[in-house]
Amino acid sequence: MWCTLLVLTVVAFFIYGLQPFVFPGSPSPSFRVVTAKDAPILTSYIDHFAAELGDDKVSYLNHCLRTLSFAEEFLRRDGFSEEEVAARRKVMETALAFHDIALWSDGELNYLEPSAKQAELVATDLSEDEKSIVCDIIVYHHKFTAFHGGKDDAAVNAVRLVRPQQQPELDRTHKCFDGWIGCWTSVVGRN
Repeated sequence: MWCTLLVLTVVAFFIYGLQPFVFPGSPSPSFRVVTAKDAPILTSYIDHFAAELGDDKVSYLNHCLRTLSFAEEFLRRDGFSEEEVAARRKVMETALAFHDIALWSDGELNYLEPSAKQAELVATDLSEDEKSIVCDIIVYHHKFTAFHGGKDDAAVNAVRLVRPQQQPELDRTHKCFDGWIGCWTSVVGRN
């Protein structure tokens, strides 16, 4: 039993490591990695939950920064100007800081709604429209199909990492192993 599990684990890691070679992509000249210094809103909210996050704080921050980096690139690829991307930064930083936070703050495995509730309680400086967008990003960030009907569908869908049908090379629905590494290779072209 344990031997079989060990062999399956080793094989799974090997296959996962092959993703950059199986799903190579061409480099994107517009891709930029967002750092903690570039995202003060995100960083301040994660600092607010430092006690709850504990040893996971740095990992969660990096997860949020990676997602923000890709979301901004997807907006650029969808034709948004740098000014339009920058205009969405506040809500995306806020939403990403809270998008999984209830796993730690509330100890909930069903964490989407509780995470949105944490954002509502803590992020009190948002307009009503911004609150709505933040809530949509949090609640729908795992939605498999495109999101429609909110105040900023583009921001919600960019965070979701599911691309419109006209860009199937970036659409998770078209690749069975397209996780972070596969997506990353599609964006930055690492081989």
